[in-house]
Parts: sequence; structure tokens; C-alpha cells
Amino acid sequence: MNPVRAASSTAQAAPVRVDGQGAGGLVLGPRGFWSVFAGAWLAYGAIFLTAALMQGEAPGRAVLGAVISVLAPGLPSLELVRRRARLVEGAGSWKAFLGRRAVEAFVFVAVTSLLAAGLMWVCRLEPRSEIGESPAMVVLAWSVNGTFLYAVVTTFLMWTESLERVNETRSLVAREAVLRAEAEAKAIRAQFNPHFVFN
Repeated sequence: MNPVRAASSTAQAAPVRVDGQGAGGLVLGPRGFWSVFAGAWLAYGAIFLTAALMQGEAPGRAVLGAVISVLAPGLPSLELVRRRARLVEGAGSWKAFLGRRAVEAFVFVAVTSLLAAGLMWVCRLEPRSEIGESPAMVVLAWSVNGTFLYAVVTTFLMWTESLERVNETRSLVAREAVLRAEAEAKAIRAQFNPHFVFN
């Protein structure tokens, strides 16, 4: 086969998508990301709803409790999603990184608890927890639950953001390889006289 055409066909046979999907690897994409994110929160609410119904809670109050359990941490989580690119940025050291995460976790728990208390007050529901109904036990349960949710949400966001950045890098490298192959094919083609190039 003609070496010029071989090089040209090799360059044209390697299309690269710059949307993060063409270089291989696992990438959720916007639709997949939001599907997993929303599905996780629905599953989280379903767990609360099932637990409340199994404890003999009235269906209406159980549904309200499940909705509050999803909305209270869900709203701060949307802010984390909006700022997820900053989650993977280096902070200079592990201590600084963990310190930043600790402050964010404290704010997340505080906002989540205030939202939960406010929504329960509006819906006239009594705050309660699995470990007791006293205010101290409720605050303790909400703090532990909020910290756990923050850890899960940030881990998921950092994982997806890191995958997206890695895949973007791979796409750029693959695109540069294709452009380099096309340039080499053009250079080889320019060195040959077309009258003497045969298959």
C-alpha cells in the first residue's frame, strides 16, 4: 500500500471526541452524573420512609419526614456540586486540605441541621432520632448523619471531577497525536511527486 495513503488513512481513522468520551475511561457525563446524584438521594429518602413506616409512623408524617430528610442535606449538597471543581484543587499540604474539608463539613452539618429543624417546625413535626428524642440526642444524631453525608457527597464529587479531568487530559493527548499524524502525512505527501506514486 502507498505509504502516503497509509499514513493519511491512519490519521483519519482515529477520531477523537473532545467532550471527554473519546479517550477511554469511565466518565459519567452531565446526564449520568445527575442521574446517579438524584438516584442516590431518592434511595436515601426511601430508607428513611421505610424505617418510619416500620416504626408505625402515620403514612403522611412518614412521607413528610422522608422529604425533610432529603431536602435538608440535599440543598447544601447542590452548593457542593456547584463548587466541586475546587474540591480537587490542592491546598498546599494534607493538613490544609483536611482543614478546609473540616470547615466545610462543619458548615454543611450546621446548615443541614438548621434546615431540618426549620422544615420540621413548619410541618409541625417533632424532631426525633434513632438514638433518642432528647434535644442532645437529636443534635448528636443530626451531626453524625450530616458528617457522614458530607463525606459521601464530597468523595463522590471528587471522584467524578478527577475522572473528568483525567479523561480531558487523555482527549487532548489523543487529539495532539492525530494532528501530529496528519501533519506527518502531509509532509510525506509533499515529498513525493504524484506522477510516481502508485498503489
